[in-house]
Amino acid sequence: INFHFIIPDTTNPEKFNLKTTSGDWVKVCSTNELVVTSVSSEASTFEMVKSDKQADSGKYNKFLIKGDPDLFMYVKNVTPKQLYMGTITDMDVDEYTSMDMLIELEDDLSN
Repeated sequence: INFHFIIPDTTNPEKFNLKTTSGDWVKVCSTNELVVTSVSSEASTFEMVKSDKQADSGKYNKFLIKGDPDLFMYVKNVTPKQLYMGTITDMDVDEYTSMDMLIELEDDLSN
C-alpha cells in the first residue's frame, strides 16, 4: 500500500497519520492489525524513528514507524501477509527485518 504522511498538528511535526492513496485512513485495531477507515477522526497517530541499522546504500535512510506505546509497524508472517503493530520481542526474525523502511532522498529520485 502506498501511504501519504499527514501531519495533523503542525506544532508536533514528528507525529503523523497515514492516509492511503485511495483516500482511506490507517488505524490500529484492538488486535494490533492495521486496517483502513474512511473516517479521519479514527486514524491512529504514528511517529517515525531512525533505525540504528545501516542501509545497504548511501542513498537511503532507514526508519521505523512507531505507534503508541512502543509498538512498531511490521509485516506479520500470516497468510496473506498483513501489516501489524507489535513489540520487537514478539516478532520472529523475518518480521523484525520487515520493520525497516527505506526512505530515498529526494535528489536521488531522478537516478
